[in-house]
Amino acid sequence: MKKIFQSHWLIMIIFLFALLCILYSCFQFIENQNKIEEFEQQQISYCQSQLAKQEDVQYCQHYLSSIEEENKLQLDFYTMMTDVLVFRIQFFNAIAFLMLIIPTLTVLCKILKNKFILNACTRESYQSFCKSFFSKAYRYVWLLPVLVAVLMIICMTYTTFDPAYALHFGSSIWKSNIIYHPILFILLYFLNIFLYSCSFINLALIIVRKTHHYLKAVILSFVVYIGLELFLEVVVNALILQGIFKVSIGHLFNIMNLFMFNDTFGIFALLLFTIVIFIISYIGVYFSYRDKESFMIDCEKNC
Repeated sequence: MKKIFQSHWLIMIIFLFALLCILYSCFQFIENQNKIEEFEQQQISYCQSQLAKQEDVQYCQHYLSSIEEENKLQLDFYTMMTDVLVFRIQFFNAIAFLMLIIPTLTVLCKILKNKFILNACTRESYQSFCKSFFSKAYRYVWLLPVLVAVLMIICMTYTTFDPAYALHFGSSIWKSNIIYHPILFILLYFLNIFLYSCSFINLALIIVRKTHHYLKAVILSFVVYIGLELFLEVVVNALILQGIFKVSIGHLFNIMNLFMFNDTFGIFALLLFTIVIFIISYIGVYFSYRDKESFMIDCEKNC
């Protein structure tokens, strides 16, 4: 156990931090709902006492009638997910990239800085080395999906999948028909998060190919990540799609909003964008590592 902690202490700390944030946010939401229910019970008692005294009759009758209708609706999964993601752990969208690449680059930079490839390629093929190298790069790809799984399990336990509550109060950020198919929603949500995780790791792999110093690799990866977001938001969305073609679908082009699962333009468009980003990142990794000699020379220089 001690050896496992020593090898994976950084990812464990990050996972524990994120897990505590999720648990605390869910606890806050549940506590807030309990307070709302307590307030409603107080109002009901007040209105019932007022009606007994024939005071505030119109207001109390209207309030009791509306509460009776609302109480027929059960708090739903989508409402709780929306509240936690949008109002409590919204910062996860901004730091998800760092949460994943900080522990990933620790391993990769160590391999490259110690020039393991020079010795490895005397005993095995370059393809075998790359296979081992990439498997280490993807060893923490589970991080974001597991965190989402924890959040979803808590939401499932406390709520229902019937979206009637969300539709009545407008309390969900998801508006498409996907909310009527919870299993499909969950599977596609996980697919989206997984593809984003792979794309983030691919970006780190592209950067670390030339920059083996850990701190430089982390900073440069994050700068490129921010740069891509600005390019998509400003150039692709604002200048091209909105400025020239007068369409608003460019709002979908946002790689820093992965947990929102934006279905404004449909799930197909959302997943298509995510898949395209993944494919582009994969192509970037392929061209970065296809030349064995160039890779070995860069490792010898240990830049």
